[in-house]
Parts: sequence; C-alpha cells; structure tokens
Amino acid sequence: MLNNKLFKVNVLIIIVLACVITFLNRNFSLDDALIYQRYLKNFIDGNGLVYNLGEKFNGLTSPLYIYICMIVSGITREIATSLLIVNCLLLISSAVILAIILYNMEQPVVGFICSIVLVSSKYFYLVFGMESNLFVLMSLCCIYFYFKKNLTFLSIFSAGLILTRGEGIFLLLLLFFLIMKENKKAVKIKYFVIFILILCANYIFNLYYYGSFFPQTLSAKIAQGSSGLWGRFGFLTGASVLFGISFNNQAFYIIIVSIFAFIGFAKHYREKFLLILFAYVILITFFYLALHIPNYHWYYSIHMLTLFILVSYGAYDVFIYISKNTVNAILKYSLLAVIFVYPIGTQVQMFILLQKEAPHKEYEMIGEWLRDNTPADSKIAAVEIGHLGWYSDRYVIDILGLVNPMNAEFIGQRKFSKWFDYYKPDYVVVHDPYWPHEQGIPELVEKGYFSEDKRFSMKGYKLLMLNRSGY
Repeated sequence: MLNNKLFKVNVLIIIVLACVITFLNRNFSLDDALIYQRYLKNFIDGNGLVYNLGEKFNGLTSPLYIYICMIVSGITREIATSLLIVNCLLLISSAVILAIILYNMEQPVVGFICSIVLVSSKYFYLVFGMESNLFVLMSLCCIYFYFKKNLTFLSIFSAGLILTRGEGIFLLLLLFFLIMKENKKAVKIKYFVIFILILCANYIFNLYYYGSFFPQTLSAKIAQGSSGLWGRFGFLTGASVLFGISFNNQAFYIIIVSIFAFIGFAKHYREKFLLILFAYVILITFFYLALHIPNYHWYYSIHMLTLFILVSYGAYDVFIYISKNTVNAILKYSLLAVIFVYPIGTQVQMFILLQKEAPHKEYEMIGEWLRDNTPADSKIAAVEIGHLGWYSDRYVIDILGLVNPMNAEFIGQRKFSKWFDYYKPDYVVVHDPYWPHEQGIPELVEKGYFSEDKRFSMKGYKLLMLNRSGY
C-alpha cells in the first residue's frame, strides 16, 4: 500500500508544502521558544545548559526536544535557523506518520487529505520553536507502533513521548489498557525495562546537573495555575483566542471547519484511531483544568491534530456524498467548487500571511534597547522574558518563575511582590496599563522601590528603574 503512486505523491507534496511554508514563517519567533534558544546559546558558548550564567535552574519543559536541538545546533554552531529546520522536519515526519496510519487503515484518500491539511495548517507553524510538533510526532508514533503490535519500538517511543511532555502518560495508559485487553500475554517485563532505563538516563542527568530529578517548570506551571491569574477554566476559555489566531478570525471559515469536523465525528467516531485520540484529548483537557494550567497556545497541539483529522474525514465524506448523489456533471463540480474552493483558498491565504506574523516585535526592540542602554551586569525582570532575555543579553528574572527559583511558588501563594525580596532587579519591564500578571509591581512602585526610567519611550510599555535608596 505504501509503495503506491498516491503515497509517493503524498509525501512529495508534504515536503514541498512544509518547506515553502516554513520559509514564509522564517521570521516568526515565539516568546517562550527563545527561552530554549538562550539555553542552547549558553550551551554552545561553553557556559553550560543554563538560562542565566552561573545559575543552574532546569526550566526546560521538554528534555527530548532540547537534546535534539543541542545535537543539531552543536553541529551547526547556529541556533535560529537550526531550530527552524528541526521544527520543519518534525512537522513533515508527523504528517508522513499520520498518512501511513491512515493508509494502513485502508483509507488512503483520507490519509492524503489529512496529512496535507496538517502540514498546511497555520497553527502548527505558530508553535515553531516549542516542543509541540515533537509531541504530536511522538504521540502518532506510539499509536502507529501500537497498531503494528511492535512493543519494542512502542516502549522506546513511549519513553520519548514522556520526555517530550509528561502529559503523554495519558496516551500510554490508554494504549496499555488496550494491549492488556487484547493480548495480555504480549506484555513482557523487558518492555518496561526499556522504557524505565531511557527515562532514568534523563532523570539521572537532571539530578547530577541540576540537583533535581524533574524540571522545575512542572511545579512552576502548577503554581501558576494556583495563582488564579489565568482564570479557573482558562484552558477552555482560551480556546476561542486560539481559534482566532489559527484561523485569522475568519468566522465563515471556522463554521465550515466545524461542519466538516461534526460530519467526520458523526460518521467515524467508532473507529479505534479516533477513539484513542478522543480519549487522549479528554484526559489531557481534564488534567489541565484540574490543575488550572495556563492556556498557552502550544498546549493544544493534540486538540488541533484531532480537529484536523475530523475535518479531513468530514471533507472526504461530503465529497463522496456529492459525487454519488449528483448525476449532472456540471452541477456536481459546481457544488464541489462552492464547498471546497473557499476553505482551500483560505488555507493558502493563511500560510501566505505567516510572512507578516511578528507578534512580539516590540519585545525584540525593548531587548535591544536594554542591551544598548543598561550596564552589562544589570538584572532585568518581566513577566514575558523570551525576547527580552535573548536580545538584551542580561541577567533576567522571570516574575512568573519559569527560569528562576522560588518565584513560581510565590505566585502560587498569591504573594505577588515577594519575589522582589530575593532578586531586587535593576529594571522591570511592564505593560502600560499593567497586565493582571504584573500584580505586585504597582505596590512596589507605591512604596518607592521603583520609578519610571524616562529615557525609555515605547507605547504600551514602561521601564521601571530601581531606587537604590528606596529600601
């Protein structure tokens, strides 16, 4: 089946589309992705796998992703383009594996559509630099090896999934349940040994290098959720923003996507592949809701994957229905054009518009200003640190605690100004007006610890300077 002409054409289109759209997306940079990049820069420069020089703090959410990027950037001695290529290859691999799964299910046309929709969807380019595409790839590989009954490779990729993002445990529990139900005798102790050894290698490194088995980001995200700053059900309410970003706020397009997805769900929800994905999405969602995890848009990768698979099923069903039930050729092709031309055109328009995506240009400019106008040993604090840290080349304090000890714990305890007692930054970058996440800073200003640096002038932002005599 995989040697047929359709599959070869499918793979060629996937590669071409991914390379073209990645090129169009080359100037986009996600704020949190630059946290990874700063770790990598310090590693390449011989300063260790750290965010701030001399401070070993494990703010790396995805060990496997950072290891892959370390290898590639270590060879190329370059970071930005290397990570762009890595993410492009991860997305290509995800689309190909998705196609293979559906081709093996004797649904080659759906596999063709599905993989093309995946690789041309704006969302998966808006998470470049993060581990989301690797998470999708590892999840699909685990499902593929489950279907192939290859438990050795399933064990290896299961460990890779956990090392990409811990929430992958929910997929592994689902697959383990299915394996035990279908063939309990196939489960051997050696598979658990393989899985555990791979995980232990990473955790031993963490303990040796950082002094802790697990990344501090795990507790940091939980503490952020406890703070209430993202809302009780932020992961659900944030989905509307996600759809706006991913679909350019085109309501009619979202309606068509929703209709296709509903049709795909109604006709195919009993299929094992979709049942696994549905259960996976539900478990991840409940996990995020239970812990009030912030609605970062790169956390929705499995949700978007499942949506696009349903859309592809639905689009194919509509095509088959019209083809079978419309005798007149002119009428048939007219109906197909009316239904499909707009979604395809919109999809093309969206990845062309990726060239204009620069949501954090201001942060880049602020980082450069700080680099050029502050002493080299200055400490800078902010609630969004990716661009500021990358472009300023200064010691950076993340008020929300993703790269600094204690701050996330203080946020979780709603002690919003407590971080100042430990760090006392020289400068704080804030929004004007203040963001809700910047609670505690107005109090520090009122107490006289900070005053506005009048040298800095950028609409929507303020730079606060420490008053050395204020404490």
